[in-house]
Amino acid sequence: MPIEEQISASIYEWAEVNADKMEILYQFKGGWEIWAQCEIALFLYNKFTFHYNIPAPREEKVYGNGQRCDLYIPFSENQKMIMELKCFSIQNEQNFFKNLRNDYLKLSRLPRRHTNDLKISIGLFPPVNETKWDPDEMAFVKGHYDILPLQNNMNLAWCVI
Repeated sequence: MPIEEQISASIYEWAEVNADKMEILYQFKGGWEIWAQCEIALFLYNKFTFHYNIPAPREEKVYGNGQRCDLYIPFSENQKMIMELKCFSIQNEQNFFKNLRNDYLKLSRLPRRHTNDLKISIGLFPPVNETKWDPDEMAFVKGHYDILPLQNNMNLAWCVI
């Protein structure tokens, strides 16, 4: 099975197991993305063999302009995964799908040195009232991401770029 399918299945497995927590956390002021970053990194670490030559898999500068990705996981010297993650919260409700779209665009514009790296964008969110968001942003997300339902009325948006 290709690595992107293994990662996809693993992230879905993690999300299913943690959907009950996410259903509560998205209502917290301040968000929960850092928790999800750490949990996903630990879950993947326990499932795959990593080649660690960096101190931590989070918040690595990969974009060439000082911006950091959410997860940077080296599977080998030549194969790395760069992941952007968006976690819906009450505070970012208005911008969630816009930010998810921006993550896709950011990953698609990575410097040439990341051409062979696996680039993944994911979003975790509850059911949403689509009339609240810009229809173009919703159409972009629906056109580029697989949206998978999870337990506890949560959803996983998944895209390999």
